[in-house]
Amino acid sequence: MNNIQNDTNNNNKATWVDVVWYLSDTKYLTEERLEELKSTFGNVVVATPEHSPLMASQKVIWHQYHPESPKVEVWNAMLNKGSNAWKMYLQDDEFLRIPELDAQIEMNTKEWPATLIIHRGSDKNYQYYQMRLIHNFEGFHFDGVNLPDATRSIINHGITLSNVPVEVIATKNPNAELDIEEELSVANNAPQLFIENGYRLFKAKKYIHAAAQYRQIANSDMVMPFDRLSALNGIASCHAETFRWDQALSAADQSIAEDSFQNLPYLIKFKVSQLNKEWDDAYMSLKKYYKNTFYERIKLHSRANYDVRITIDETLISLVDLAFKAGYLEEASEHLEELFDLKEGKLENSLVKQLLVLSIELKDQEKSDFYFKKLYAGKFPKNLTEKETNQLNDHMEMFIKNGWYENVYEVYSKLHYNYPQNDEFRRRLIVTLVKTGRLEQARNLASKVA
Repeated sequence: MNNIQNDTNNNNKATWVDVVWYLSDTKYLTEERLEELKSTFGNVVVATPEHSPLMASQKVIWHQYHPESPKVEVWNAMLNKGSNAWKMYLQDDEFLRIPELDAQIEMNTKEWPATLIIHRGSDKNYQYYQMRLIHNFEGFHFDGVNLPDATRSIINHGITLSNVPVEVIATKNPNAELDIEEELSVANNAPQLFIENGYRLFKAKKYIHAAAQYRQIANSDMVMPFDRLSALNGIASCHAETFRWDQALSAADQSIAEDSFQNLPYLIKFKVSQLNKEWDDAYMSLKKYYKNTFYERIKLHSRANYDVRITIDETLISLVDLAFKAGYLEEASEHLEELFDLKEGKLENSLVKQLLVLSIELKDQEKSDFYFKKLYAGKFPKNLTEKETNQLNDHMEMFIKNGWYENVYEVYSKLHYNYPQNDEFRRRLIVTLVKTGRLEQARNLASKVA
């Protein structure tokens, strides 16, 4: 979490905002964290289920709630705490990226930024949108039980979403511990509840039931744009898992038509096309996804809730494979080089070998020589196994076909020098001597063979 803490240790201030720090357990409460919040926000409101600890109280408002109190009840009670109308809600160990809390937000009370909660999973990065930064006005309240939802208050009062979200880093899905049945027990439950339920059903491989949950949101008017995109993507995913290819592609295209800058619909189209061995379409879909991830790296985020990103490594390896299958050799080489640079040259030999073969086939002599030396570094000329020697000979034959005789001459000169009794190396050196016009040397070496 140190990299997250560094985001808060800066000169940016948000004194126009009161932060509400909701704690489900006081184990998350530390003096250091409290001081960071105090130094950044106008007021710090700490909602805790236990007695207020003996910590410095300046700029801190303590509120003890009953452990059985619904979260929504507590969050609504915090609306009038502090001195600012703008409230930023954080819970437990979440961290807000303070530099992105632009002071211009304060001036436009009819356009609120959504809060992008980024969950760093083991192999995928998930993102969730919620309305956590709100401007309190008469009549505003959160709906739900333990999933605080501002959808109705926002839509009914004509509030729109700004283009740039504020970012929160979390260690888990913020909805992971919701009791679905409990949330459904109240009339004004959160529309996002159906997205979470659909997500859980999808993970349980109950695709028909999951799709039904997503449709409730896709067909509703009382829904935030990020939840609607998530619902369309959920429907597309369910169709893909039940082999309804046309319906999956149609739902993905509908989602893209509403907002092209997102990830999941392109990954769905990639998966469907790949399963159908439509390599061109699969490649183009994954390439579009990859382009989007570049912009996400500079903080231009997808607007879809429950969107997902796969690792750059995995993406590039899949792009290479698809480019090969589609016959796009230049593209395959470009993606492998990106991976090579990303890994700072520390690629497994099978991928370096692919780079070498591609460079030869694309007749790039300089790159071919570079990747040849990279592939055989530490092995050539003295430590080659029999298998590696045969592989090297194959690569040299490819060099010869391209007319790169000087490169081949250098390789077999070194091999012959180190293994003068090896007839295969001597024979191949003689051939390259002839090809490079070194006829006298070729005759002398041939006479030694005789």
